[in-house]
Amino acid sequence: FFELLAVAVLSLLVLLASEKYAGTEEKKDKHFLVPALVLIAEVVVVIISAFKRLSLYIDAYSLTTLRFYVATFIILLLVLFILLAVKFIRSKPENFFTLGTLLTGAAFLIIVNLINPDAHIANSNLKQFNQTNKIDIYYVGRLSPEATTQKLELYKKLEGENKAALH
Repeated sequence: FFELLAVAVLSLLVLLASEKYAGTEEKKDKHFLVPALVLIAEVVVVIISAFKRLSLYIDAYSLTTLRFYVATFIILLLVLFILLAVKFIRSKPENFFTLGTLLTGAAFLIIVNLINPDAHIANSNLKQFNQTNKIDIYYVGRLSPEATTQKLELYKKLEGENKAALH
């Protein structure tokens, strides 16, 4: 994840700085636009690859709070690079990307809060438990009270020592 973050941030800085240096903010210049879009496409491939690997990891070891936030942040990065591509293709001014980034960040925070992370994590892990009959009971037990409904549903399905482990 941190490698993805480093590549994304460095690519973003290089693209924004090279746009300033090339002086192409007001007009389309193919000498800048084509390499910039190729770099954005390459970063998008890295982002999608990272998301796919994270998805496989979640399938194997279940969803955790950290994995949830990493997944949502990867989606945020993808949206920002798409926004940057739109800025370059449509020759939008700098404030287009700045405002878009601000609005995307605000939407990101609102959506994450609406999703209710702990309840979503518990739901995901409960679905996985229904398919595989495997779950990290201690982890689910430490989730916040927002996951109480899912904990109760899981409690009904557990037996013996596992029931005691789920607080």
